[in-house]
Amino acid sequence: MDWRIGWVPFSALLAAQTAQAQSVGYEEALAAVRGEQPVLEAGALRVQSRREAAEAADELPDPRVRAGIMNLPVTGPAAFDPDRQLPTQIAIGIEQEIPNLARRRARFGVASSEVRLAEARLGMAERILLADAGTAWVRLHYAQARLHLAQGALDELRAFVPVANSAVASGSARPAESLAIRRELLGIEDAITAIEAERDAAQAQISRYVPLADPVALGAAPSAVLDQERLRFELESNPEILLADAERGRAEAGVALARAEKRPDFG
Repeated sequence: MDWRIGWVPFSALLAAQTAQAQSVGYEEALAAVRGEQPVLEAGALRVQSRREAAEAADELPDPRVRAGIMNLPVTGPAAFDPDRQLPTQIAIGIEQEIPNLARRRARFGVASSEVRLAEARLGMAERILLADAGTAWVRLHYAQARLHLAQGALDELRAFVPVANSAVASGSARPAESLAIRRELLGIEDAITAIEAERDAAQAQISRYVPLADPVALGAAPSAVLDQERLRFELESNPEILLADAERGRAEAGVALARAEKRPDFG
């Protein structure tokens, strides 16, 4: 078999793929996550509804109008005649419940903790999406780099095939040496297939956030060096810590409300 038949230079394949793909940078991918994402939009609406509910949490209940008739006969000659028999009474009034102040404050505390919890959950959801998109971009970036190296090595190794065939034909090399080159070619081709699968998976993951069919990672990868001082400074705004604090605050507010519910109302 002649290994030269049907070969296409890697540069030509790469140019064809790049022409059909669209590039996206790391920061651009993260910005797309902060844009129109259904999960984040739903979380923002949830926060808004919690805030609106908290505004009226410590207000008095709405007054109620009550009306009634007492001692009205329903049988006999005076049936349904309030003037024939005393003491028939017609009562009309307004009733206002006045819960104790501790209960109202506890309800407001629960409502406020619900707002903080919704905000923390929204921040956590955004962090998960950012991490997912950022990880996908990094995977795509390094898959492209590995693919470039592997296909470059494949092109270089293919250049030795005609030389090996000529050497075998002239008797200066053994056939096993030519077969060894072909085995290496097959190994590199298998590696390229695996890398392409990783690249396709990363592209599909990025396409969830960036409206591109075949995105190409453009630019340098983010630095892997961690700034310890910056990490300490941003620790208080870490979404996981904020969520844990919000959940604890919600539990404490619930306990305070349960205690306040045991107190009697007045008025």
